Amino acid sequence: MIKNKKIIQLISCLDLNVWKCLLLIRQASKIFKPIYKQLTLYDFLIDNDIGEPLNETPWDIVVNAINSNSEDYVAVIRYAMTLITPRLSIFEMLEDELQFVKIDKSAFCEIVDLLSDVSLDDFSLPTLYEYGLSKELQATASLYGDFYTPLSVVEFMLKMLNIKSQGNIYDPCCGSGALLGRAAHLFSDRELKLFGQTLDSASYQICLMNLFLHGLYADLGDRPANTLLEDLHANRKFDYIIANPPFNHRDWCGKMNIIGFDKWIYGLPPRKNANYAWIQHIISHLTDNGYAAIILPNGTLTTQNQQEYKIRQKILCDQLIECIITLPAGLFYNTKIPCCIWLINKISKPSKDILLIDANRMKLKQKNHIDIQKLLEVIQQYRMGILREKTELYAIVSLAEIEQNNYKLSPNFYTKKESLPLLSIRENRLRFETMVDTLYPYFTDESLRACIKEWKTKKISFDWKWAFLPDLYDIFGGVLKGKESFGHGTPMVDVKTILRHPFLPDMLSSFVAVSKEEIEKYSIKRGDVLLNRTSESIGELACCSVATKDCNAVYGNYVKRLRPRNDALLDPLYMAGYFRSTIYRREVEKVSPVYTTRANMNIDRLSSISVYYPDLEMQHRIGETIFNLSNIQVANKNKEINAKIEAFIQLLIEHFITYPVLYLQKKRK
Repeated sequence: MIKNKKIIQLISCLDLNVWKCLLLIRQASKIFKPIYKQLTLYDFLIDNDIGEPLNETPWDIVVNAINSNSEDYVAVIRYAMTLITPRLSIFEMLEDELQFVKIDKSAFCEIVDLLSDVSLDDFSLPTLYEYGLSKELQATASLYGDFYTPLSVVEFMLKMLNIKSQGNIYDPCCGSGALLGRAAHLFSDRELKLFGQTLDSASYQICLMNLFLHGLYADLGDRPANTLLEDLHANRKFDYIIANPPFNHRDWCGKMNIIGFDKWIYGLPPRKNANYAWIQHIISHLTDNGYAAIILPNGTLTTQNQQEYKIRQKILCDQLIECIITLPAGLFYNTKIPCCIWLINKISKPSKDILLIDANRMKLKQKNHIDIQKLLEVIQQYRMGILREKTELYAIVSLAEIEQNNYKLSPNFYTKKESLPLLSIRENRLRFETMVDTLYPYFTDESLRACIKEWKTKKISFDWKWAFLPDLYDIFGGVLKGKESFGHGTPMVDVKTILRHPFLPDMLSSFVAVSKEEIEKYSIKRGDVLLNRTSESIGELACCSVATKDCNAVYGNYVKRLRPRNDALLDPLYMAGYFRSTIYRREVEKVSPVYTTRANMNIDRLSSISVYYPDLEMQHRIGETIFNLSNIQVANKNKEINAKIEAFIQLLIEHFITYPVLYLQKKRK
């Protein structure tokens, strides 16, 4: 471990191509032994009774050059590379790129010394390469999604494929080769032939080298090429396909005429998004008994684009989708975007049911790790015909039910909704009363102390009303401008402001150049609610910031303004608390079609959201308490006190908003 850390520190001192060559030469020289472990003449005579000299490995060439104080290390590396067999196409690329490289002699000698003592049996070289690869790919992460796919997700996908004792496995966008390498490692006891395709020379080189360091080889075709437009394996069918294609790839076919491609079995995919092009490409390459697991953005499950909608409908009617799994946000190394796995199964099935799993709520076992065993058990039980009832985790859905939902595949439309336990809320009352006793001694203002203390004996109001959001608010979109208009002009409320502030702050960090007419059109007045209509995760979708006074500002295009229809009906301060409640979050989740990147909350969805409110006196008491304590949080720098304030606010919302609303909902049923 210490040795590896030292090597990692030295990597930045060498040209990356030199580093790659050293790893390849070392990997190809398995019989090499460090100087202090070399055979003595006696050992040699005992072990080689036929008198044949030991073969000089490519790594011996490099080590001997250092020992002989050679200065032309580039020539030595290029010569050593010519001795490696089998000879891969990437070797010539690397050798050519070394021509004008200058080598830091000190770093080079030290790394060679350290690599000489690296065991080739403990995956040290692949690990070291992957570290260097991570540095190389930081600027182009989207092109190598396989490298950033967590191992737990890769293993889950592979184990879903029902891999037999032998067969071939294909990754149509294999990037660094991480998915293919993991498949070969996980099923090392089976005869798997690896196939793939990469987009450009860099990924072609990276993939072959990565697999070589793992002792593997994949048929990537004779060159890099765009898989969707120039299929190097066009005449092949594969038993298993695993893929993490680039999400929402725009203008993927350029000006090329894609009409007439055999792979568009279910319809021509849109030119502005490649998601359904990838799905059809993969289906077209499956054998009649083949399985495929594809990571895709959640938007593929509900898109209403006419071309994508019709393709999804036809795929469903052909009974090719066995299972859909939505994954938690924050699972991948380089993005917060939540996504899903499509499990395609070409084996004919007796029923038209589909298993939909909503793993979005699953807690990560540790960073970037999900409980794959639990999910695999659900899939196995489904395949055995054991599962019946819908749960909060999964639902077995008929094609007829999916048809009724406009062929939407987002699991949260079908799974059982998680209920909030009333009993635990009652039990938490004691915790709330304890929090009151803990918090109010921190303050010297008598009116604030009294305001906090009264909640200890305050009775819950059950005199509540409800209405749909548009019955209470007029909903209006934000200002839309070109890039040149931002960064100067009038203060503007943006999504970040809304996510950070339940009450609209006095100071705004964003600006936009707008006319007097636009200032009036997109004005912000007391009681207005600013709602972000888009987000990368469901937890941050449709959050709200309430204006407690008229504001000299406008709001952006990714924001909706909710203006009260009746100022005497709702207390703005109360609404800031309500929009932070579990009840409101459930309403948002109920109407949101998918947990997706850039989830969108349009007028139709907002129109289905219910809002609950007590009498004005109770609204005022709740709102005033939350507002006063929130102001203290903003001004206060003591993290401990702020944490106690936040806990008190959440308990207040739970007991005096969530609990009575649950009671009202239960009564309405």
